[in-house]
Amino acid sequence: MIIAVNHVALAADDVARAAADYELVFGRKAKRLTSDDGRSAYRFQLDNIAFEIGEAAGGAAGLQGVAFEVEDMAATTRKLGRRGIVVEPTQSERWTDGSGTLARNIARLGAATTCGVAMSLVETTQSLRGMTATAPASAVTAIDHLVVRSRNPERAIALYSGRLGLDFALDRTNPDWGARLLFFRCGAVRVEIGHALGKGVSDDPDVLSGLAWKVSDAAEAQQRLQASGVQTSDAKKGRRPGSQVLTVRSNTCNVPTLFLSETARDETAA
Repeated sequence: MIIAVNHVALAADDVARAAADYELVFGRKAKRLTSDDGRSAYRFQLDNIAFEIGEAAGGAAGLQGVAFEVEDMAATTRKLGRRGIVVEPTQSERWTDGSGTLARNIARLGAATTCGVAMSLVETTQSLRGMTATAPASAVTAIDHLVVRSRNPERAIALYSGRLGLDFALDRTNPDWGARLLFFRCGAVRVEIGHALGKGVSDDPDVLSGLAWKVSDAAEAQQRLQASGVQTSDAKKGRRPGSQVLTVRSNTCNVPTLFLSETARDETAA
């Protein structure tokens, strides 16, 4: 079954420009990849996830979806099929960065059976060697969580916990925030489902709406970003005890982006 989040995909009209923006945001360099069929992409390999930027098709720029790592593609597709998830035929991809090769099998999941969020399964058969170049202490180290907006939290629980098999870690409703928040663990990554209480429940599709990245010190990250011309909020106390948060307001290709300082995990806190 699913063992981790492999990567999040972003589509951009100008891939090189988007990669340059994210190099500023992340404080680290991307690897430029070329596929066997001539496509180009940029990949940031972080501690617990990869972030991939590819070409937008038909003007559909923005977050494209999330890819889950599996150990056995055939067994996973059979199990998900029995659970009502439509799995498209598996395709093989091969990417090179001039010194190494990334080879993988990918199977996309039917959006009608994933509540509208684009998802795929990845079985990695050959990985690129090493991580990206050494980054400064203020750089992004990993992802903390993915943010999905949902008009139907019970439907989300059935999908992420029941069908996909992710670990359902927390269900919290807070009227002060006007939200119900659900958290699901997937390897070293959390998927956060946010439901706005004031909007009620409906069958509208869910939306992959934002990303929260880990940094060792949000205040230092703010200084680095602003020195590079990236617009941010001020670092402030986060909801999680002992944490700091920082909103990144530019150079993200319009992806809502949050930085969180690394703290000891407190699963009772949002």
